Amino acid sequence: IMNRPQHPFTGVLLAAAALLLFAFMDACTKYLTALYPVPIVVAMRYLIHLGLMIVLVAPFHSKTMLQINRKKLVWLRGLCLVLVSLFMGLALQRMPLPETTAIVFSAPLIVAVLAAPVLQEKIGALGWLAVLMGFTGVVIVARPGSGLDSWGIVFAFLAAASGATYQMMSRVLAKTENASAMLFYGALIGSIIFGLTFPIFWQGTTPTSLDISLFLFMGAAGGFGHYLF
Repeated sequence: IMNRPQHPFTGVLLAAAALLLFAFMDACTKYLTALYPVPIVVAMRYLIHLGLMIVLVAPFHSKTMLQINRKKLVWLRGLCLVLVSLFMGLALQRMPLPETTAIVFSAPLIVAVLAAPVLQEKIGALGWLAVLMGFTGVVIVARPGSGLDSWGIVFAFLAAASGATYQMMSRVLAKTENASAMLFYGALIGSIIFGLTFPIFWQGTTPTSLDISLFLFMGAAGGFGHYLF
């Protein structure tokens, strides 16, 4: 097991940068899911992510990128990320971006609640106060009668639950796995699963230059964001 020194402030900065990239990625997803089926948009994201890994990372870190110690957990983590992407895309198809993002951001709250029993990490009084305030905000956003699409809310919460599981597994696997390997296998699993659906959902629409640019940016933002995370 790799015992790395803890640097909380640096970790906060990296997480904030990752969330900024995820926000850009979600904005692209929101635009593209209005034009293309969700599985196609998600497939493009993972395929571009995988392609960038092969072109930019593999020539220098191929052995590190392919080596994993806990194969089943790494693949299960990848499946959780696949579910996050799918449910997020379905939610964004049905709801505005700010409301969807606010609900999906309940994932860290779920992680905080489970951190003590699962990860044996302590949460102080201020931490619990932050969890309570965050949960109150999510309830306000998703309140009954708010006019939001009911299925959109369901998909957003499913994305949050899948995201919380993904984050927990990331924390566990970070002790034994290399970041580039987790990044590569996450992209590989998503590319395989959504790549298989590509012929089913592809409608023969020719992407515009803007669409192609957004697909590329979405894949790059997602890949680099998960690396920082």
